[in-house]
Amino acid sequence: MNKKNFASNKIDELRRKQFILRSMSQTIEMSGHYNEAHIFELIKRLDRTDFTDGEIPATFPQDIFTVDEIKILEQLPLIGSDDSRIQWTIELIKETRKNMHAHPSSPIAQELAKQWKHCISSWFKGDVKLQEKYFNFIDSTNKNNQIIFGLDEKLIKYMDQTLYYLSQEEIDKS
Repeated sequence: MNKKNFASNKIDELRRKQFILRSMSQTIEMSGHYNEAHIFELIKRLDRTDFTDGEIPATFPQDIFTVDEIKILEQLPLIGSDDSRIQWTIELIKETRKNMHAHPSSPIAQELAKQWKHCISSWFKGDVKLQEKYFNFIDSTNKNNQIIFGLDEKLIKYMDQTLYYLSQEEIDKS
């Protein structure tokens, strides 16, 4: 192996380690605590060879999603990446966790719901049907394996409730 290939391999190895460390850190930050089982499962998943530009790209089944939908889904913020949307999402998750004592229809919860709606809409380029399809896919897959570490059922249920009240408020206004 020549020096150029050796250096390239070392750079790839460091990028992989950086991605793994960032994934673990972001997962811990999202969950609000260290979960050893999640970290070990995350490391197992990350011990793959399909790194591209220092990240493991998400893949989506072509029997469920169309080619155009997959193009949008491939642009979702990826845990472990240095995508600024991840840090913004982590802050929103932390703020949501901090306020889960508030009723989902309360002003603070509804403000969080508006932020979640905006955030999620931007991820899916405003395609509500794709958004629903994606989350249904995640929910069906999530029964066997946790897809998104750091997001527990209690948090997701609370987010769903706040978004439900927000949608009811929007219906009442129209």
